[in-house]
Amino acid sequence: MKVTVYHASPVKINLFEVTEQGIHFGSLESAVEAICRKIDYGENFFLHKVRLDISNYIENFDVGYNWRSWFQNEPDEVKGYIYTNKYEPSTEKSYVTWCPETIRTVLITQETLR
Repeated sequence: MKVTVYHASPVKINLFEVTEQGIHFGSLESAVEAICRKIDYGENFFLHKVRLDISNYIENFDVGYNWRSWFQNEPDEVKGYIYTNKYEPSTEKSYVTWCPETIRTVLITQETLR
């Protein structure tokens, strides 16, 4: 199953690299909420629209900054988590992965935070 999701960043990301906390995606409103903590109003950011293959993702609760310790205990076939984000609230689910092969960038646009 594939879903269309977003990631906002102060820098353009041509190839997503895995960090300790994974790569997080969510709804458009979640992405904008997250970038609000990183830049000031009037500044530019990049909005990455991606198709995420969540076939091997499993449901989990939002563990904040402790994602990696959870993921390390999963079998190899688990590629990420689906969760309800309590920090960037949305009516849609959020996703975190350590497997960039599940990510396909569709569109990158430069936006201004308003």
